[in-house]
Amino acid sequence: MAIRLERLEKTYPESEQPVLTDVSVEVKDGEFFVIVGPRVVVRVPCYE
Repeated sequence: MAIRLERLEKTYPESEQPVLTDVSVEVKDGEFFVIVGPRVVVRVPCYE
């Protein structure tokens, strides 16, 4: 089992440029993926 995130983008409201652009990741069974920033936390656990 896997979760695939494709072409993620994050722009803060006060910013004109994105802080993340075109980020893709595949999280496989038993893996854990985290994006941490000043105003964003994205956690993607993958369990069967």
